[in-house]
Amino acid sequence: MPAHPHSVKSSVFADYAQAIGWVCMRWTFLEVMIDQLLLTLVPLEHGKVGESLTSNVDMKNKIKIALAIGFLKKPDDQWFDELKAVLDLADNELRAKRNRFAHDLFMFDRTSDAVKKLHFHTVLKKPQARKPLELTTLHETKVLPEEIWATADAIENAAGKIAILNSQHQMLTRRALRQKSP
Repeated sequence: MPAHPHSVKSSVFADYAQAIGWVCMRWTFLEVMIDQLLLTLVPLEHGKVGESLTSNVDMKNKIKIALAIGFLKKPDDQWFDELKAVLDLADNELRAKRNRFAHDLFMFDRTSDAVKKLHFHTVLKKPQARKPLELTTLHETKVLPEEIWATADAIENAAGKIAILNSQHQMLTRRALRQKSP
């Protein structure tokens, strides 16, 4: 079936829409990997019991919980350092990028022949010393689809790292239990 002439598939936004969709899908994958880690660390029964907890906690708080419980249940310092690094990346960088790509407005600027991302946000600042405060409400940024795809890849890499850390935690915990038992 041919695309409608006004379809996103035939617009300048097609690559952007696909990349943003992938960012959102990878973010969900990262969240599921953090959920699985929490179920291992707590430990909680998989299925409805665990999902009843993890599905009612937002991502920012899941990251805080995973960091705290990861610290308490760390099998070793290196494992925790790696967990902290990937959770900090997810919380401080990837979450903000994901939110901006998912929630900002994308417009085509005919004068520059480029797609711009528009972020509506109020900021009071002094442009220079001894100048009066200025209020800005709109922040425009040129963006390429490759930047969005790179964010999707970084989110997927973080999710993969969480999955590896979860497996390592399980393996190291089992090993420690075997060494303690006679």
